[in-house]
Amino acid sequence: MANQQTTEANRWLSALSAVAAVLLIAALIFCGVSLVGWLGASGDESVQFATDRDDVLRVGKQELINFYTIDFKGPGTV
Repeated sequence: MANQQTTEANRWLSALSAVAAVLLIAALIFCGVSLVGWLGASGDESVQFATDRDDVLRVGKQELINFYTIDFKGPGTV
């Protein structure tokens, strides 16, 4: 009986080890693909263009807020 439990436990342990190995390989493949994509995008000019576009959008939003909150009648008038 004890030998049967040990064999069953060994089966579970080997199955768990196989699942862990597959997950590890999948994680390593994902890291490799991500690294290649990141290195490829690091020198891309579109990244700088996107950063500039985001800066212009941020400044433009603030300027619109400033424009729409101007008090044309002057301070203290109703």
